[in-house]
Amino acid sequence: REGTMDFAITPLPASSAPQEFHCEPLLEYETAYMVRRGHPLAHSTSLHQLLEQDWVMSYTQESFDALLDEVFHRHGVRLPRQRIIQAHSFGMLQALVESAEMCTWCPRPIAALPQFASRVQPLALRESCQPAQLNIVTRRNSILSAAAHAFIDTLVRTLRQQVRSSRPEDRQIYDRVRLLI
Repeated sequence: REGTMDFAITPLPASSAPQEFHCEPLLEYETAYMVRRGHPLAHSTSLHQLLEQDWVMSYTQESFDALLDEVFHRHGVRLPRQRIIQAHSFGMLQALVESAEMCTWCPRPIAALPQFASRVQPLALRESCQPAQLNIVTRRNSILSAAAHAFIDTLVRTLRQQVRSSRPEDRQIYDRVRLLI
């Protein structure tokens, strides 16, 4: 709002963006319920089997109710608010999933990244997750700096190259991502 950043790449949905922002869809990605590899409930088949677990999730106070609806309520799951810890960073989320036996809901491509593949595991639950979207958010009617344009152009070009890659390790990630730009 103050103009201290040229843009943000965020899951902020265009429908909930205040009038002063412009959202340009960048990509859509699969989401999944996850636990640490070797978690005692890693072979669960339903979200209802995880009701006694603590969860760590990334959200803002404004997005919390929508998150609960998307991740739990639409599947008939009512999880007490005190069972959900707010992660202020992905590092915090990862640490709590790995060391505190917590469950999470996050982007599925994370499980294919080399630094996480051996540490987290998507759950094969009958309840499915909706894809999420990343947007490039700018202040409406603002002019992006040359550096911001160059960064966005490079990001989009790199994503387009990666999405076409035939390397198996890239396919693990980009088969779960759809470019929108």
